[in-house]
Amino acid sequence: MPPIIYVNETFKIAIENGNKVIEIEPGEHDVDDRTAVVAVDILGVATHKEIKSENIDPSTKSQQPEPEPEPEPEPEPEPEPEPEPEPEPEPEPEPEPEPEQKNVPKRKVKANANTDTQPSQSPIEN
Repeated sequence: MPPIIYVNETFKIAIENGNKVIEIEPGEHDVDDRTAVVAVDILGVATHKEIKSENIDPSTKSQQPEPEPEPEPEPEPEPEPEPEPEPEPEPEPEPEPEPEQKNVPKRKVKANANTDTQPSQSPIEN
Protein backbone atom coordinates (compact mmCIF):
# COMPACT_ATOMS: atom_id res chain seq x y z
CA MET A 1 0.00 0.00 0.00
CA PRO A 2 1.60 3.31 -1.04
CA PRO A 3 2.07 5.93 1.64
CA ILE A 4 -0.52 8.65 1.90
CA ILE A 5 0.80 12.10 2.68
CA TYR A 6 -0.86 15.43 3.31
CA VAL A 7 1.03 18.17 1.46
CA ASN A 8 1.03 21.61 3.09
CA GLU A 9 3.03 23.45 0.44
CA THR A 10 3.59 22.94 -3.31
CA PHE A 11 6.91 21.28 -4.15
CA LYS A 12 8.66 19.81 -7.18
CA ILE A 13 10.32 16.39 -7.34
CA ALA A 14 12.19 14.51 -10.04
CA ILE A 15 10.86 11.11 -11.11
CA GLU A 16 11.83 8.47 -13.69
CA ASN A 17 15.56 8.69 -12.90
CA GLY A 18 15.48 12.47 -13.09
CA ASN A 19 14.03 12.53 -16.59
CA LYS A 20 10.81 14.18 -15.47
CA VAL A 21 9.93 16.77 -12.84
CA ILE A 22 6.46 16.88 -11.35
CA GLU A 23 4.85 19.46 -9.10
CA ILE A 24 2.79 18.21 -6.19
CA GLU A 25 0.20 20.67 -4.92
CA PRO A 26 -1.23 20.95 -1.41
CA GLY A 27 -3.69 18.25 -0.43
CA GLU A 28 -3.80 14.50 0.16
CA HIS A 29 -1.78 12.29 -2.20
CA ASP A 30 -0.89 8.61 -2.64
CA VAL A 31 2.82 8.69 -3.46
CA ASP A 32 5.72 6.28 -3.74
CA ASP A 33 8.07 5.71 -0.80
CA ARG A 34 10.82 7.96 -2.16
CA THR A 35 8.46 10.90 -2.69
CA ALA A 36 7.08 10.49 0.82
CA VAL A 37 10.57 10.52 2.34
CA VAL A 38 11.59 13.60 0.34
CA ALA A 39 8.39 15.52 1.12
CA VAL A 40 8.15 14.65 4.82
CA ASP A 41 11.69 14.07 6.06
CA ILE A 42 13.87 16.16 3.76
CA LEU A 43 11.77 19.11 2.59
CA GLY A 44 9.36 19.18 5.52
CA VAL A 45 6.43 20.28 3.32
CA ALA A 46 4.17 17.31 4.08
CA THR A 47 3.07 14.97 6.86
CA HIS A 48 2.09 11.32 6.84
CA LYS A 49 -1.64 10.80 7.02
CA GLU A 50 -2.82 8.89 10.06
CA ILE A 51 -4.03 5.44 9.02
CA LYS A 52 -7.29 4.61 10.74
CA SER A 53 -7.32 1.26 12.47
CA GLU A 54 -10.98 0.61 11.63
CA ASN A 55 -9.96 -1.74 8.83
CA ILE A 56 -8.08 -4.03 11.21
CA ASP A 57 -9.92 -7.01 12.64
CA PRO A 58 -10.38 -6.32 16.40
CA SER A 59 -9.46 -9.93 17.29
CA THR A 60 -6.03 -9.57 15.69
CA LYS A 61 -5.44 -6.20 17.30
CA SER A 62 -5.65 -7.64 20.82
CA GLN A 63 -3.14 -10.37 19.93
CA GLN A 64 -0.50 -7.91 18.84
CA PRO A 65 1.37 -6.43 21.78
CA GLU A 66 1.75 -2.70 21.65
CA PRO A 67 5.36 -1.73 21.27
CA GLU A 68 6.71 0.02 24.32
CA PRO A 69 8.33 3.32 23.60
CA GLU A 70 12.06 3.03 23.95
CA PRO A 71 13.44 5.39 26.54
CA GLU A 72 15.78 7.88 25.00
CA PRO A 73 19.30 7.43 26.29
CA GLU A 74 20.28 10.35 28.41
CA PRO A 75 23.31 12.14 27.09
CA GLU A 76 26.33 11.64 29.26
CA PRO A 77 27.23 14.79 31.12
CA GLU A 78 30.31 16.34 29.68
CA PRO A 79 33.16 16.59 32.13
CA GLU A 80 33.71 20.14 33.21
CA PRO A 81 36.93 21.48 31.80
CA GLU A 82 39.55 22.15 34.40
CA PRO A 83 40.19 25.84 34.81
CA GLU A 84 43.36 26.82 33.07
CA PRO A 85 45.94 28.48 35.26
CA GLU A 86 46.09 32.16 34.55
CA PRO A 87 49.35 33.13 32.92
CA GLU A 88 51.46 35.47 34.96
CA PRO A 89 51.44 38.95 33.53
CA GLU A 90 54.65 39.67 31.72
CA PRO A 91 56.53 42.74 32.87
CA GLU A 92 55.96 45.65 30.56
CA PRO A 93 59.00 46.35 28.42
CA GLU A 94 60.69 49.63 29.12
CA PRO A 95 59.97 52.19 26.44
CA GLU A 96 62.89 52.72 24.13
CA PRO A 97 64.34 56.22 24.22
CA GLU A 98 63.39 58.26 21.19
CA PRO A 99 66.28 58.90 18.83
CA GLU A 100 67.59 62.42 19.02
CA GLN A 101 66.76 64.57 16.06
CA LYS A 102 69.71 66.17 14.39
CA ASN A 103 69.43 69.77 13.44
CA VAL A 104 70.03 69.94 9.72
CA PRO A 105 70.19 73.40 8.21
CA LYS A 106 67.59 74.00 5.53
CA ARG A 107 69.01 74.34 2.06
CA LYS A 108 67.70 76.72 -0.49
CA VAL A 109 66.83 75.13 -3.80
CA LYS A 110 67.52 77.10 -6.91
CA ALA A 111 65.25 76.45 -9.86
CA ASN A 112 65.19 77.86 -13.33
CA ALA A 113 61.85 79.58 -13.72
CA ASN A 114 61.67 78.79 -17.42
CA THR A 115 61.75 74.98 -17.01
CA ASP A 116 58.49 74.83 -15.11
CA THR A 117 56.50 77.11 -17.40
CA GLN A 118 57.57 76.01 -20.88
CA PRO A 119 54.93 74.13 -22.91
CA SER A 120 55.67 70.49 -23.46
CA GLN A 121 57.31 69.51 -26.70
CA SER A 122 55.30 66.74 -28.34
CA PRO A 123 55.63 65.45 -31.90
CA ILE A 124 51.85 65.56 -32.40
CA GLU A 125 50.42 69.05 -32.52
CA ASN A 126 46.75 69.82 -32.31
